[in-house]
Parts: sequence; C-alpha cells; structure tokens
Amino acid sequence: MGSVMPLVAIDATSWDSALPAALGAAGRPETVVGAVHSVHDRVVNLRIGDGLIALADDVLDDAPCTVRMPFHMLPRVLQGAEARVGADGILVDADGCRLHARLHGDRGWTPPPASGGRVPVDAIDAAMTVLDRYRGLPLQTDLGRASAALLDAGIAELHRTAAILLSAHAASAAMAPSASRPATPHDSAAADHVAMAARRLVGLGEGLTPSGDDILTGLAFLSARPALGLDAMRAPLRTVIGSAGPATSLLSVTTMRAAVEGRGRARLHDLADAVEAGDLRAVEGSAARILEIGHSSGADILTGIRLALDLARVTETPHSPEQHAPHQKENPA
Repeated sequence: MGSVMPLVAIDATSWDSALPAALGAAGRPETVVGAVHSVHDRVVNLRIGDGLIALADDVLDDAPCTVRMPFHMLPRVLQGAEARVGADGILVDADGCRLHARLHGDRGWTPPPASGGRVPVDAIDAAMTVLDRYRGLPLQTDLGRASAALLDAGIAELHRTAAILLSAHAASAAMAPSASRPATPHDSAAADHVAMAARRLVGLGEGLTPSGDDILTGLAFLSARPALGLDAMRAPLRTVIGSAGPATSLLSVTTMRAAVEGRGRARLHDLADAVEAGDLRAVEGSAARILEIGHSSGADILTGIRLALDLARVTETPHSPEQHAPHQKENPA
C-alpha cells in the first residue's frame, strides 16, 4: 500500500467478538496481508488466509467473521485490492484512498449461549408446523430444476443414514452414559455413511453458496445445539466440511465451518433459541428473516433446519418413520 494514499477511517458498528484475536489484538504484532475476494451491494468479502472476513452493511445482522459498518460511508472498493488486518483493525485499498475499518469500543458480538435442557418432541412438532409455512417457491432456472431431484435424493439419503446413527446413539445412551461408552465399529460405520451422504450435497445446486451447502449449514448449525440431541452428527459433518474446499466456494466453506461450531447469523441463533423456548411467535418471525437471506440461501438453510429438527425426533423416538423436508427454493425471478 502506498503511504501517500489518504486515509478514510470508519468505526465499525459491531463485529464478531472472536475477530480481534484473529486480527492480532491478542498480542500478535504482525500484519496479515490478503485481498478483496468479492464485492456485493451490501458485503465486501476479504480473503485472509484460508477464510473470509466480511465487511457488511450494518442494516444486516451480526454474523461470524463479520464486521458491520455504515456502508453509505464506504469508499468504492474493488475486487483484488490489497487488504491488511492487524491489531489496529482492517486496512483496504479503495478507489483513491485507503479504508481503515476500526474496531473501537465495546461493540463485539457474541452469540448467546445455547440452552442445556432437551427440547420435547411436541415442541419440535409445533415448531415444524410453523416452519412448514416458510418454504421457497418452485425453482424456475434450468440449473435449479436440474439439481432439485439430486438435492431431494441427497436429503433423503442423509436423513436415512443420520437416523441410523442417531438411533444407535440414543439406544446406547439409554444403557450407559455416553462419557463411559467407547465408540464401536458400528458407530464408526454409521458415521462414515452420514459423511458419504453429506458429501453428495457439497457444491450441489445454484447460488453463490450452492443449495446443498446451505442445507448443510442449517443442519450443522442445529447439530451443535445440545438441546436437540444431534451431537453425533457433528464429527461426520466436520469431516465433510473440512475437505469441502475443492468442491465449492470459499464463502460456503467459511459459513459451514462456523455453523458446525454452533455459530451463524444472529437470526439463526434467534430461531434456535425460539424453538428451544417453545416461543412459536418468535419461531415465525425468525423464519421469515432467514427466508430473506440472499437470493435463495434462506430457503435452503430452512430446509436444513427442518431436516435437523426432524432428526431430533429420532433421538427421542428412535423408531419414528423416516421423513424429510423436500427441497424448495425461492423464485429467483
């Protein structure tokens, strides 16, 4: 970066509280150099190492790896421009100037802690009834129509294999505490089958984050919620997400990595909290906001969430009939 460029300093509205350590505020003095990965109407993605940091319009909600800023104040940023992150914030070359995104004050966002108690089946059923009203419209593009059948088949196979894994864990947990029960070859085989089914969805479908990835995001996010009893899903999902890079976009990988660790956009946390609290009005409001994500990602994330909730029934009733939420997207027209 040339030293003669004028500096435009803007204080961030809020940011992921986990970012300062990654940016060097925890005693790492060196500056990490990256580049502008992509520029959109309300988000500028910076590629730093093997992940992304998003500069997002503060009309959007908080999210992992995200710094929210008043976008009307931002200078024009171009794809490929150099970006640097360090203890003093983020520096990005812009059109004729240098943008300095400052992380000042006590504005870090930390997702609320997940509840510990198990969610009753009747509460899950009630939430599913609400969520069934929030589906995308039938697909209209050639790519969307071509991938829909593959997505439905992939969801069905993932449901089938996950139900076997979760039923086995639920049955074993009824006989012995999970902390004292070693993994068996059957457990490993069931987890491998889940990973194989999940891998079929990676990169499948249309969108900046393909439909299959968004479905896995919703599933992985709820799998990290202790109250739903889906913890057995996390190891195979981590395996798939960890090796997903060559098959899909960096944005998808970054999003899925956060989801499997129980971190997502604030509206996803709002929905999970509402389901666990049995607050159906809040479930409805959160679902409506999730449906607004991206061009079609919200509808796919909700498909993954419905899949997760349907699987949560398995941990309470291991012999429940196999069902899955058909894939539907918003109308991209």
